[in-house]
Amino acid sequence: MKVYIKEKLRRKKEFQFYMQQFTEAMVRQGVPSAGRTIGPPWVSKALAALFPLTGGNRLWPRRKAVVVATRGRHLLRDAMPEALHAEIIPLFWDSWPRGWKKQVRAIRLLKCRICFFTARQAAERLSRELPDVKALWIAEGIDPSGFHAGKPLTERRYDVYELGRQKADYHPVLAALHRSGEIKNYLANEYDADGSLRKLAFERTEDMVKAMPDTKIIISFPACDTHPAQTGGIETLTQRYWEAMLSGSLIVGRAPAELTDLLGYNPVIEVDTSAPAEQLKRILQHIGDYQPLVDRNLQAARRHAPWDVRARQIQEILRREGYTI
Repeated sequence: MKVYIKEKLRRKKEFQFYMQQFTEAMVRQGVPSAGRTIGPPWVSKALAALFPLTGGNRLWPRRKAVVVATRGRHLLRDAMPEALHAEIIPLFWDSWPRGWKKQVRAIRLLKCRICFFTARQAAERLSRELPDVKALWIAEGIDPSGFHAGKPLTERRYDVYELGRQKADYHPVLAALHRSGEIKNYLANEYDADGSLRKLAFERTEDMVKAMPDTKIIISFPACDTHPAQTGGIETLTQRYWEAMLSGSLIVGRAPAELTDLLGYNPVIEVDTSAPAEQLKRILQHIGDYQPLVDRNLQAARRHAPWDVRARQIQEILRREGYTI
């Protein structure tokens, strides 16, 4: 059965729209496009609502397979209208517990034979629950274009950038060091007391990408550390690690196991929870000592991070499973 890729539409002014980057990489690597969804979003939602009435039976024989990039609980909607006449091969992001039952129902209804997950633990869970479905981990990637190594660490303007989500017991350490002047140039998002985002450190992704190669330390933790209620303990690699490594910045925080397993070493300076403030001050005072690590991280990211690498990996797997590209 021949495989196609359903493309995603990049929204206006979006730079890092990861699903679109993945589909673009698949096309670059020779997977033919199945096109994009045509028409307003309500059409796909309506088809997804009606499809269960068919019991998962297609209106036409399945003569091709279509790879569909989707968030876990949105599979059925994102698979329309291709699910009416094609086998669906999902690539899942955000397979969180709150949408898991809906996600599994859609996999059953679509009669998926193979599913890809950017979260390894989600793939392992599906293998336990649906052993007849081949569930495989594909690490999250990135489009490396636009990123560059920047200046040596000792010559960078910004001391610390707390990138994205903030860890409840570590953010106050950074804020206190900034107030005392021991972190001189500090970048971070602003959040309300209830955790809702008030203001981004950079309103435009282009500005963030420009500032990162001028940043010494980037703070990054897996989502399971910063938002355990949302993730249900699922630990996974996200793009912020690749962004930091491709920018030649030192990462302080914690590395997900997916990243260390992929690279064969730990690219992150793990936080010393017994003395986090003293550790960070010491790192800043001796930032030049970490240049060999960030240089190694940069080369590793250039080899392992691009979506084109993942696209080739997926094609190899699908060929072994009997599909044709």
